[in-house]
Amino acid sequence: MLRGQFLLAGLLLIPAGLFDILDGAVARLRGEESRWGAFLDSVLDRVADVILFGCLFWSLAGQDLRLEAALALLTLVIALCVSHVRAEAEAAGVRVTEGYFQRLERYVAMMIGLPIPGALLPALAVLTVLGAVTWRSACGRP
Repeated sequence: MLRGQFLLAGLLLIPAGLFDILDGAVARLRGEESRWGAFLDSVLDRVADVILFGCLFWSLAGQDLRLEAALALLTLVIALCVSHVRAEAEAAGVRVTEGYFQRLERYVAMMIGLPIPGALLPALAVLTVLGAVTWRSACGRP
């Protein structure tokens, strides 16, 4: 089991999450916010999701933890789909709900699930279920 690497990954999510939350706030405070910056932030958020959940899937599948690997992959697919639905809705001028589980909640769940023994499966299950509910609410009619 890669417990030590999961611990390190969970701990590294703390500064990553803080930077992710603070970058837009700092840009607004400095008067440097822009559409390009918001676009770049959104793209880099998706890249970070792919790296985090893609690597987690690969690691778990390599350890023959099929259920955990499947949930990591489902979480990734759902997160990307929710983001895509929101972007398409925004481009079409359609208002969609925020949903129940956003990027910050995914980070917090993984900060708990990765370093604590036995917490990864429940964290991934919660991410998958609440992510699917969020996806469903984002795709619902206004």
